[in-house]
Amino acid sequence: MSKEVQKIFTDLSGNYDTINKLCSSGTMVLWRKEAAREAMLDKRKYSALDIGTGTGELAFEIYKEGKRNGKNIGITGIDFSRHMVDIANRKAKTNGIKAKFELGDALHLKYKNCSFDLVTSGFVVKNVDNQARLASESYRILKKGGRLVFIELIRPQGNLNRLMINAYWTTIIRLGFMGSAQIYRALKKSVDKFNKNKFAERLKKAGFRNVRVKVLFSGAAAMFLAEK
Repeated sequence: MSKEVQKIFTDLSGNYDTINKLCSSGTMVLWRKEAAREAMLDKRKYSALDIGTGTGELAFEIYKEGKRNGKNIGITGIDFSRHMVDIANRKAKTNGIKAKFELGDALHLKYKNCSFDLVTSGFVVKNVDNQARLASESYRILKKGGRLVFIELIRPQGNLNRLMINAYWTTIIRLGFMGSAQIYRALKKSVDKFNKNKFAERLKKAGFRNVRVKVLFSGAAAMFLAEK
């Protein structure tokens, strides 16, 4: 990922959770819960890697969903922002969640081939310089039969949905926490440019099978599901 994107998320780290909760009216929480349910459909015990974990919210949701289903899940989260990783580790310790968070590059994963049963990511793909490389690295570190569950913001179809999402972005930008208005303008631009169908094709070219794209509530996000 670019140094510019790294700086954006480092600058946002202190207010990231607050802004998302306030401006999404809980929608992001619902998206993460749905992704966690998809991730836990298989009855096996999981080792999971959450790429671009941020402050750990998706990793925590997967851990809790596993616990509800009696599954012992080993979760590792990586992010290229030291501030995000530190926040995630503090939250894990405070809440008694067994998860490990460390620095890592989504395009150059340091793990061996076939290391994980599950690879997840929340709202990261659009900010990656080389999406094909992200797909191939995700495929490489998965065990045979492993699953991919990614969530990403998309430009919604339909006038009503578009009006709702534009209002969402306008609210974020006007709030301007810690000078974040300019940052969120850049993020909105990356959402508008992101093509969910092209990324699905990249997953197929990387070797994934049973690739599906599921548009989530409000049409502002999509979930990518695939198997190795």
